[in-house]
Amino acid sequence: MSISIKEEHLELLRELINIGVGKGGEILNKMLGSHITLDVPDVTIVEEEHFLDFLLRPNDPLLAAVNMEFLGALAGTVNLVFRAGDVDKLVILATGGGEADTGIDMESLRTGSLLEIGNVVINGVVGTLSNILHLKLNYSIPAYLEGNIKQIIDKMRKDDDATILIIAKTRFRAESLDLEGDLIFFLGISSYQELVDSFGRLTQ
Repeated sequence: MSISIKEEHLELLRELINIGVGKGGEILNKMLGSHITLDVPDVTIVEEEHFLDFLLRPNDPLLAAVNMEFLGALAGTVNLVFRAGDVDKLVILATGGGEADTGIDMESLRTGSLLEIGNVVINGVVGTLSNILHLKLNYSIPAYLEGNIKQIIDKMRKDDDATILIIAKTRFRAESLDLEGDLIFFLGISSYQELVDSFGRLTQ
């Protein structure tokens, strides 16, 4: 299996993902009434067996993620992954920094906040890739995942075929917030090749 990609195409991918998270950040600014900056300083493409070598936090016991499946010109999943402890910071961001109502189920608040933020960011990125690369994609309703790294990976996989991962380190910054997540695409070989081919068509 080859995951070779031209440097110019890797830079294009990073640029498109940055455009997508930027659009997501603009929407979050309006939704939450807080100035939020999102950027992706690094994008890495790896085969699944080397995933843990590149993951931001391979030893964290508990992770939380928003997972969305997509089908069409490409098939796979895209996932926004955080340390479970960092989700509490996102809850504060989503609720405006105020004290949570004691009558609210905190677990539901955590799940709802991460789904809301993850949905906006993921849709910004997938929509940008779809529109600029002319790839028709249909996506599912995002789902909340929580567990250790093995449990999360098993849930993020679409099937048992050989899988290539695109890992984009994503920084979230607000007035009182500075944290990182991983935006991770799981693609089969044929979908990865179609993505690479789409870069070639765009840059011809």
